[in-house]
Order: sequence, then C-alpha cells, then structure tokens
Amino acid sequence: ITDADKVNLGNSLPTFFGALTNNFRYKNLSLEVMFRFQGGNKIMNITRQEALLSQNFHNNGVEIMNRWKQAGDVTDVPRLRYAQSATVNQTGAAISRFVETGDYVRLQNLVLSYNLGSKGLSEKTKGYVKNARIFAQGQNLFIMSKYSGLDPDNASQAGQDNAVSPSLRILSVGLSVGF
Repeated sequence: ITDADKVNLGNSLPTFFGALTNNFRYKNLSLEVMFRFQGGNKIMNITRQEALLSQNFHNNGVEIMNRWKQAGDVTDVPRLRYAQSATVNQTGAAISRFVETGDYVRLQNLVLSYNLGSKGLSEKTKGYVKNARIFAQGQNLFIMSKYSGLDPDNASQAGQDNAVSPSLRILSVGLSVGF
C-alpha cells in the first residue's frame, strides 16, 4: 500500500445535530424528556480494529470467533498467527472496514416528578415552605445507533474511538423544596 492508495474515509464532524425536549403534565404529576441526536459523521473504531486484528492473544473482540480456521472457511476475519500483528494490522494503519457511521439518538434526560403543592404540606411547614416536589431522574438511559463501539458521542475530535469511556448512566431521586 502506498500513499496513492489512500482515500478520505469520511468527515469526523457531524453534518446535523440537535435535541428535542418536551414536558408532559397531568394534575401534580410531571414528565420531562430530552432526546439528543447527531449524524452525518464517521468514526474510526480503533478499539474494534485492535481487538480483532491483534494477534498477540490479548483481549480480542467477539468477532474473532468467526476467524478463518481451516481450508474452505469463508470469513472476513483472518486466522490467528501469534506475533503477526504488524503483518495483519499493517502496523495500525486505518482500514476502511473499521470506519463506521456516528449517527445516534440518545435519551439524554428523563425526569418524573410529583408536586406536593401547598395541600400536601403539613400545617407546621406551611408558614415556611411554599412548595415541594419529589422527583426521579435518569440521564443517558439508552442510545439508538448502529455504531458497534460503546458510545458514538465520545469519539475524539479527530473521529477516533480509541478505548474511550462511554457516557455514564446516572439515576437519582430527590426532593426540591421552595421557601
């Protein structure tokens, strides 16, 4: 492979992105939702490339189970040959096979709350507390994407997923009091 063989495999910057949010209310119950989305970008999944093509018998990806084993096998996963990473992986060169679309839709935030109002407060607190609200909140609850890595949102600015940490899923409950 020479420099003449190389081509641009895509842009790491999304061509569209945004969010949709809405509040639903019924009496004292409230549900707030926020979906985030982006797309039109490409991600070089180095994590997957290294897990599949590493020939040093380190933590391989599950794809390695489809590797070539004997004559007649039809697969796109090379056979295992100890200490042959540089030959198979071309010393870490970008391979179009591991460039994936970064499109996703994520449920970013979900809040379910109940407003106690002044009627839900005891007689002792009415002079001090104006309102109170009990809530449960979830962040990063799920993501819809064809991306095979952990999180298409956390690729580097250069569009590379090189063992990046995914966004944390956070669940919380609380009480909000207004004085």
